[in-house]
Amino acid sequence: MKLLQHFREGTGGRLRRILLEAPWSSYDLLSALIVSGIGLYLWLNAEMFQHIGGVYQQMADVATERQWGILFMGCGGFALIITLWCVAPQFLWRLSARMATAFCLLVLAGNNLLNFPPPLSTVTYLLLALWSVWGILRTHESGR
Repeated sequence: MKLLQHFREGTGGRLRRILLEAPWSSYDLLSALIVSGIGLYLWLNAEMFQHIGGVYQQMADVATERQWGILFMGCGGFALIITLWCVAPQFLWRLSARMATAFCLLVLAGNNLLNFPPPLSTVTYLLLALWSVWGILRTHESGR
């Protein structure tokens, strides 16, 4: 019972505040979920790079799907924990979480941009990556 009350007041309350009152934190939540989801997808699909016709060849040249998946799940999970923490984390933690998701989104955007012609998903990855970088630049010690 006490655990449920703690969740309702702590993490559950934080999630409610993010969804209703904090647009930048809602972007942090969304980007963390996207990066974690992509990581899980890569980890579960060990031969995805070979089945997509070379779109992810640049990423395949660096690491396997499982390795990328672990990296993305780690970055996304870290950002998710920091975003949902029941009290506002310190500046360095918030900045690190935003940088982790931005890195993953920049990798995806860069990978797509190296293809000619770039696939349609390039627009989505590029806009998410640019918005993530903007979030990093506007992270302040005093608040958001």
